[in-house]
Amino acid sequence: MLRRVKFILRTRGFVINHRLLLNELAIVFLALFAFLATSHLTPTVIHQLKQKGRKDNPGPEFIRMRTRPRGVTESEDRLPYTGHSPYVSDDIMELVLNAEACPGSPSVPLTSSRRLKNGQLLGDKPLTYANLIYNQQSGKDNVDETGNAQLRHKSFSNSSQNNQGYDALFIVCSNVNNATNRNYFRQIYGNANNTWPYIIKVVFLVGRPRVPGVFENVSKEASRFSDIVMGNFLDHYDNLTYKTILGFRWIHEHCRNMDLMLKLDDDVFVDVFKFFDLFRPLIRKQTRTINCFLNKCPRVHRQGKYQVFKEEFAGKKYPPFCSGFFVVPTPDFVDSYVSLYKNIRFFRLEDVFSYGFLRQALVDVQLIHVDQVTVESNEYLKCIQRYKYKCKYLAAQVNFRLLPRLMDKMAQFRRSMGLRGSQSGFDELL
Repeated sequence: MLRRVKFILRTRGFVINHRLLLNELAIVFLALFAFLATSHLTPTVIHQLKQKGRKDNPGPEFIRMRTRPRGVTESEDRLPYTGHSPYVSDDIMELVLNAEACPGSPSVPLTSSRRLKNGQLLGDKPLTYANLIYNQQSGKDNVDETGNAQLRHKSFSNSSQNNQGYDALFIVCSNVNNATNRNYFRQIYGNANNTWPYIIKVVFLVGRPRVPGVFENVSKEASRFSDIVMGNFLDHYDNLTYKTILGFRWIHEHCRNMDLMLKLDDDVFVDVFKFFDLFRPLIRKQTRTINCFLNKCPRVHRQGKYQVFKEEFAGKKYPPFCSGFFVVPTPDFVDSYVSLYKNIRFFRLEDVFSYGFLRQALVDVQLIHVDQVTVESNEYLKCIQRYKYKCKYLAAQVNFRLLPRLMDKMAQFRRSMGLRGSQSGFDELL
C-alpha cells in the first residue's frame, strides 16, 4: 500500500519526504483504529465496564449515571447515593435517628410495608394527567387585596381533638451540616412566642454525613431537641428524593393525625400568620390535593445543575410538577404517596419524582399553584419594601441569614397594624 501511495504522489508531481509520509500515515491509522475500537461504546456501556470489577457492584439492572461526590471514600460510597436499585428499598428508609412522634399518633415501625385497604398496590393504574389549577386570585402589583393582611386573629384554642396541641407540622429538608439553619427554624417556627396563637411542630430530614465527627454532633443535637429524622443514605443533593420519601413515611407512621402540614427547605422564609390565614380554612375543604409553586411546562435539562441523561429519562418534557421548596399536601395524598412510591422507578430529581411521576400515577391528585409563593429572593424583598405587610407573598426562598431579620420585620409590620406579632427576639440563636 505504501508503494501505491508513492506512485500516485510521483505521477502527480509531488516531492516525497519518506519520513514525513510515514509519520502522517501512522497518525491516520492510529486515529482510525481508535475510532473503530470505541465506536460501539455508549456512555451506558462505558459506565457498566467501570462498575464490572467492583465488589459492591449492584448488577446490570440499574446503572448509576453519576460518580460519587468529590471527597467521598469508597466505604462511604457503599451507602446509597443515587440508588443501587431501580426502586426504593426498605433498607434505605431505615431510621438512623428518629424524632419525637406527634401526640396521640401510633408509633409504627417505619420499615413496615404499606398497602391499600383492598390489599392491592396502585402500580397498575394507567398514567393519565391529573387536573391542574393555576390559582391567580391575588391582587395587582403584588398587593394582597383579599383582606388577609387585615385579618385580626381571634383567640384560637391551643389544642384540638385531632392534633392535641399542634396546629401544623413543618417538615424541613435540611443539609446535615446546616446546624445554624436548624437553630434559626427552631427559634422562628418552633418557638410559640413567635407564632402565637399557633403552635407548630418542626421536624428536620437529613441523611448520613460523610464525616464521623459530624454524625456525633448531629446525634447530640437530635438527643437535645428530638426533632431530627435521619435516613440510611448519604446526605447529598442527588438523594433529595430519599429525603422526601422519608419525610412522608415519617408523617404516615408518626404524625398521621395532623391535618395541616408544610414540606419546605431550610432556606425558605414563611410568614406564619399569612400561612394559617390562607391554608387553615382551605385544607379542610380539599382532598387529594397538593398546594405548591407549580411548574406547568417543565423541560428536561441535558446540562447544568439539573442535568438528566437520556438513559435516565428520554423525554423532552416532564409532566407538570411542584417545586419542592414549598409544598402543602392534604393528608390523603400522603397516605397514597406512601402506598405507591415503591412501584415508581427511582428518579433523583425529587420534585419531578414525587409531584410529577408519582402524582401522575395516582391519577386523581390535582396540583394547585400558590401565587403567594416565590423563588425570587429579590422580588420578595422589593415587594415588602414597597407594600410592607400588604405584599401578597407569604413565603420566599431566601438566604438563611435573612430569616431572623425578615421575622423581625414582619413582626414590626403586624404590631404597627394592631395585629399579633413576634413576642421574642433572636439574640439566643447560636
